[in-house]
Amino acid sequence: MLDEYNALIKNNTWILVPRPSDANIVRSLWLFQHKSNADGTLNRYKARLVVNGNTQLTATERAGKCHCNPCRTPVDTDSKLSADADPVSDPTLYRSLTRALQYLTFTRLDISYVVQQVCLYMHDPREPYFSALKRILRYIRGTMPYGLQLFSSTTSLVAYSDADWAGCPTTRRSTSGLLCFLGTILLSLVCKRGKLPFLAPVAEAEYRVVSYAY
Repeated sequence: MLDEYNALIKNNTWILVPRPSDANIVRSLWLFQHKSNADGTLNRYKARLVVNGNTQLTATERAGKCHCNPCRTPVDTDSKLSADADPVSDPTLYRSLTRALQYLTFTRLDISYVVQQVCLYMHDPREPYFSALKRILRYIRGTMPYGLQLFSSTTSLVAYSDADWAGCPTTRRSTSGLLCFLGTILLSLVCKRGKLPFLAPVAEAEYRVVSYAY
């Protein structure tokens, strides 16, 4: 941790300034991780300074969602985003909000997938994408007090995987997902989109994502 902190100071990552009276203070926390070699042995310890999602209200404030109606889920599972729509009136705002949400995923794994989806269209945002982005903000607003509870009940490691075969209506690419639990504790959530359109059978897409779990 000391090495990481010294590197931040050396690179002039931030400077100390008086707090503006109308500014929201975003707190930070340290995340610790073990980096392993290919054979599973310990290589080194890693530390990363990230923002605390419980205090990051900037995105909801910037979008005017401080007093919006909260949403119970971050995404509409009955529809898929498509490029056949009008461009957003303020693409700069769209990109700024998605970047803020990317930082929030460090401490809010439950929005990792949906944030990844809206980030795919930062180069050419459309109105349906902005609607999806606003739904995420409504979900965050309604779940600010939530947090991950840690229990010492079990040490079993379980992984779940799934594949959305050719799920993107525009590129026909597939999206794979992986969740790892230590007992009831969510350790990792990964979503990955294929580089090429998926022409293989559905079973092959499922087998590929299962291999990621191993």
